[in-house]
Amino acid sequence: MSVITNQLDYLSEVLHDFCILHSLEFASADDLLYDSDNNLSQYEHDWLNNYIQIWNVISQLDEVV
Repeated sequence: MSVITNQLDYLSEVLHDFCILHSLEFASADDLLYDSDNNLSQYEHDWLNNYIQIWNVISQLDEVV
């Protein structure tokens, strides 16, 4: 297991686990969501959308600090 040094590292680990669990290639959430080769379920599509929203909020918070 890798060392988690901040919230974005943690989110990367969460995405990695999601990809393993759903047999998806490990890539950015944007790439996974918008790659037409990925046949995502509605759950996977919604999860990735939510993940991107959370990533954006956390990354904005990191910029403020």
